[in-house]
Amino acid sequence: MKEIGGYIELEAGRNGTEYHKGAVALNTARNAFEYILRAGNYKKVYIPLYHCIALITSVRRLGMPYEFFKVGYDFRFEEFEVGPDEAILYINYYGVMDGYIEHLSRKYSTLIVDNAHAFYSMPLPGVPTFYSCRKFFGLPDGAYLYTDKLLPEPERDLSFERYRHLVGRIDQTATDHFAFYKGIERMLDEEPVKQMSNSTRQLLGSIDYEQARQRRAENYRYLQAALQPMNRLSLPADSEGMSYPLLATKALLDKLIKSKVYCGIYWPQLITEELKDTVEYDMSLNLISLPIDQRYDLAEMAEIIKRIHE
Repeated sequence: MKEIGGYIELEAGRNGTEYHKGAVALNTARNAFEYILRAGNYKKVYIPLYHCIALITSVRRLGMPYEFFKVGYDFRFEEFEVGPDEAILYINYYGVMDGYIEHLSRKYSTLIVDNAHAFYSMPLPGVPTFYSCRKFFGLPDGAYLYTDKLLPEPERDLSFERYRHLVGRIDQTATDHFAFYKGIERMLDEEPVKQMSNSTRQLLGSIDYEQARQRRAENYRYLQAALQPMNRLSLPADSEGMSYPLLATKALLDKLIKSKVYCGIYWPQLITEELKDTVEYDMSLNLISLPIDQRYDLAEMAEIIKRIHE
């Protein structure tokens, strides 16, 4: 029997529309990738060396052979042959590679697209594509997946124990709850493929997606206009991606973090002596992922630029 009365749960829109309403809703992006690999029954997968290590966790869990390929400073790679029973994963880095992905979809029939950095980029027809919700919005988990090959419906996830850092940052600072956030990250690494939780899905129905998209686009354009002359990456004028990627120096990254501009770091497992002379090492060490999300407007972007030049 449905409960009626008692204390009121977290308020969220109940009749809102999800941005990826027609997609398969799962608990994490890494599990969406695993879902694609399982459903496709591939014999091998090719993965960019510049990658999130969580993707490898999914591949190893399946016991599937994999091989890395390198990308350049333009995030493109030297094309190679891929067998009909092999998959090739490409990451839409920082949400700026939509055009290149269209090219790859014509070249590779077994292309898989990781749009974890590109929530607003829609999938191409017939190309398995997955997304991370919590990289773009204040959520404990959640992922979307587009695929023509479906698996039996998994059990539903439960998210209620993963909210402390999200609510805690409203009352206190990110630093106060960072340890809990990292603990949730480790916990999600171990989670099997599950359906998106009811609470995450309800929160996704309460987001003003257009407002968030416009704010990200405006913030990106502002940073691009100001920082492109010092950026070692050549970037498009417009993007609605996860962040603004500034390839500069580790010293600047450290300075910004010290001044409380908290930047994402991707992906530190590649900072090894073996890879020291590679593009991947350089980007993992020196690429600064500047925040452009919907919490901020041009005043905060101006403050970021000020702290960069101080």
